[in-house]
Amino acid sequence: SLTSAMLAASYQQYQSLSGTPLEEPARRNVAYFAVAAQLLGLPDPVPAEVTDLVSAELALINAASEPHVQDLCAVLVSMGATIEGIGTSMLRVEGVERLQSGKNELSLKLIGGGSAVASLRTINTGEVTYNNTYPGSFASLLQLGPAAATCGIPSSANACLIDNLLSHAATAGTAKSGYTFQVTNTASTYSTDAEPGAPGSTGTRGFCSDQNLVLFYLPVGTTLGACVAGASGTFPL
Repeated sequence: SLTSAMLAASYQQYQSLSGTPLEEPARRNVAYFAVAAQLLGLPDPVPAEVTDLVSAELALINAASEPHVQDLCAVLVSMGATIEGIGTSMLRVEGVERLQSGKNELSLKLIGGGSAVASLRTINTGEVTYNNTYPGSFASLLQLGPAAATCGIPSSANACLIDNLLSHAATAGTAKSGYTFQVTNTASTYSTDAEPGAPGSTGTRGFCSDQNLVLFYLPVGTTLGACVAGASGTFPL
């Protein structure tokens, strides 16, 4: 196809311009045609040199189908806007002379995702405090919480740094705001993951972080362990 031919030609040009001031513009040109090939479902592999650019661009394109974007579209339609392609990765919006008043209920899936992000920030804060209080170690999810529903005397086994609901939200049956949580800890590192207890129903994205305190999201949440901070396919919040 023409797209495949342009991708091959742009990659050859990129290789010939390596080490010159035009290397980066040429790399972005390759990414442009690689994205087009992916959207068209062509078998052309994505060159390793542009994987980061292609993944980021596809994430932005696919964001058009995410629940919060659909909610916004529903509000605009109720106000008189004309929008085609709601729920897909491509939206077509026609301008109108004036919008009227309108309202729409916020998706529970969006609320669950926001709560999960807030909980991961709480866990990060708890881990920093735990490491300062008990040097040379990070805590498991249970260790961060209290021994019972309410906090007794804080200890390294039950530090009372997060609430009881969050410290036990490791399964779908004990999920907090529709999300399950996991902490993997060692003496010098830790990683966290939050995934929807019922993917597609209680949430759509996965979220994760680690001792660097940067939060990342996985566009499609699945099972605990799927989101690894900074790994391929994750994006910083």
